[in-house]
Amino acid sequence: MMLQCGKRNIFVQEEKASDVLIVIHDDPVESDVVNLYKEIKANIALISGVDWNDELTSGVDWNDELTPYPAKNPFSKKQPFGGHMERYQIELKERILPAILKALGGSINHVVLAGYSLGGLFSFDAALKLDDVDGFVSCSSSFWYPDYYSRWKQKGFIPDHIKHAYFSIGDAEGNGRNPVFRDAVINTKKIFEDFERAKIDSKFVLEAGNHFQESNKRVLRGLRWIASRY
Repeated sequence: MMLQCGKRNIFVQEEKASDVLIVIHDDPVESDVVNLYKEIKANIALISGVDWNDELTSGVDWNDELTPYPAKNPFSKKQPFGGHMERYQIELKERILPAILKALGGSINHVVLAGYSLGGLFSFDAALKLDDVDGFVSCSSSFWYPDYYSRWKQKGFIPDHIKHAYFSIGDAEGNGRNPVFRDAVINTKKIFEDFERAKIDSKFVLEAGNHFQESNKRVLRGLRWIASRY
């Protein structure tokens, strides 16, 4: 089913036998992605990213809404990162999640956030801040984001409501010419180790390849793991 929540179009795949909802921040939703996730025995909501060629979008502006604070964009001098993650997290908590839960008939006991790249960074950050979320899938996440790891480490907390955490990243990520991405793998491992020390049910997978290889399949592997925990 398709839901309209404000300016957001959300695709919801219902699994009536499950009390788990997985909310995925994905690239523009295509039929092959939807079919890929059908094997997961959980309710799934896909909140699409923007189409880069479409100025009037109904998805999520990744550079603006999935970034924690303003920063230079290593991909584009014309479009810096806006840093409005907190504003979008409030919308997710107060409007989007309630709309999805209402559409599913209120039978959900567990909420998981999932995403790739900036979507993975957002899902990680939002899961820690939203009390109704008890797990996340963070794949090839942008933990290279300027100062993000050091700021997160200074806060030094993993909330009690998080029960399951999945991290993955490509072994060649950060090996390119741009030094901005150099710490992507290192920081992902460090954060995973923090979760392990906190005795959170966690998994880390070092995938083969760079950031752009098998992104949908990497997310699928994370969804399989976390769905198995419930």
